[in-house]
Amino acid sequence: MENKDKLAAKALAEGHTTLLLLEGQAPVQHNNKCVKITGNIDAPSRFIRARYKDFENISRHCLVSVEKGKIELVIDPQSSVDKHEIVGVIKKSHKFTSLGINDSGCNYSPEELHRKLKLMRSYFPDVSSHSAICKELKNLTATINREIEDHDDERGNLSQKFKQTVESNIPKEFIISIPVIEGEPPVDLTMAITLRAGGTSTILCYLESMDAADIIEETFKKRIEEEVEKLQEHTVVIDY
Repeated sequence: MENKDKLAAKALAEGHTTLLLLEGQAPVQHNNKCVKITGNIDAPSRFIRARYKDFENISRHCLVSVEKGKIELVIDPQSSVDKHEIVGVIKKSHKFTSLGINDSGCNYSPEELHRKLKLMRSYFPDVSSHSAICKELKNLTATINREIEDHDDERGNLSQKFKQTVESNIPKEFIISIPVIEGEPPVDLTMAITLRAGGTSTILCYLESMDAADIIEETFKKRIEEEVEKLQEHTVVIDY
């Protein structure tokens, strides 16, 4: 109370008519934090073009990697509180990666592939092509089971006829329409089903597409080049 009275008397002596005293803990002071934003591949160019006046006299550079499909705009790189990092990336679409296309680590049994494709009718150009591939995969499962039963001598030996029958019945290729790159429109892809032996009585299916491999390589290069052209007006571009 004594301190409050002294403050009040001092305030009146200095000509103040109002004195506001606050009690309790003061808010904790925080330093600004560096800004880091990750978005689509055009995020860096959109950011710098929209806010160029804010950073016109501040040092900045841009790191570009075609192989990684990545662009990183760095503004005020030596500041511990005002540094900005705007990262743009190209990603394969979720629909593409969920199918495990061109991924040697992703395999299916014929039955598993049948179940997966059965729920993806909208990816196919028409109902008949979807029904055909599902029917052939389902028949293949039955054929494998029958061949195992007919040629297993219960001593771990299976006839070569098992492998030949599977190879002749599997559908060689089909067409689906899905986005290859996230944010891009769907494209028609010719898909091939590759078979490999997973053991004496197991067949594994892999999905492969040369079309998709070409699209990914070409799109990464094209989109990076388009963005670099926009960024060169506003910053130094460095390949890494």
